[in-house]
Amino acid sequence: MEKVQALLGKNRKKRREHMSESLTIHAGVTERYIGLVFGCAFLAPDILEAILEGSQPRDLTFKKLCHSIPLNWAEQRRRFGFPEQATRRQPGLQ
Repeated sequence: MEKVQALLGKNRKKRREHMSESLTIHAGVTERYIGLVFGCAFLAPDILEAILEGSQPRDLTFKKLCHSIPLNWAEQRRRFGFPEQATRRQPGLQ
């Protein structure tokens, strides 16, 4: 079983490397940039929506946003200057 898990881990790593390499070649972005943007996948839905609508806080820069994004949505709101939401359970947290 350990050998299978090790093999699966290697395959995942190769796929990630291939995807990253493909993006750097075809999209003209660096691996570092990809890593920074990937963290945005964990943003609270209301924060993402505000950014897409252009209604995010004025002082929220890309650099500030990508620096150590907390997984907890309430903490994201505090850190990035968004209003607190009514208590709603975050998927996967209890």
